[in-house]
Amino acid sequence: MCNQTVALVQRAVEEVGISTVSITLVESIARRVKPPRALLVPYAFGNSLGEPNNPALQHEIIAEALALLADEEPLPILRKKSRHVARSARALGCHTRIRAGFPRNPPDKRDARRGTGFKSP
Repeated sequence: MCNQTVALVQRAVEEVGISTVSITLVESIARRVKPPRALLVPYAFGNSLGEPNNPALQHEIIAEALALLADEEPLPILRKKSRHVARSARALGCHTRIRAGFPRNPPDKRDARRGTGFKSP
C-alpha cells in the first residue's frame, strides 16, 4: 500500500483512539504526512521487512516498530531503523527475480491450455 495512504489512514484511526504504528520506506513522504508512529527502514520497495529468508531481521524490524507504541515522546514519532548488517549487499537492493512458473501477468485462457496450472477467471 502507498506510504502516504497508510499515514493518512493511520492518523484517522488514531483520532478514534486506536494506537497505530507503520513501517515506511520513504522518509520525505513520512516527514510530509506525519504518521503518528513510523519506523523508517532502509530497504527497497517490496522488502519493508528486510531481506528475504532472514526471519531474525524481520522479527527485529517488527519488534522495533511495535516498541514505538510504548514510546512516551509526543506524536508524531519517526524513528530510523537501528543498524543491522545485512547478510548480503544484494539484499538491500530490489533484485527480486520472478521464479519459473510464476506468471508475470494475470493468467489467461492460453495459460490454462498450456497446462501451467493457472485457471482463467
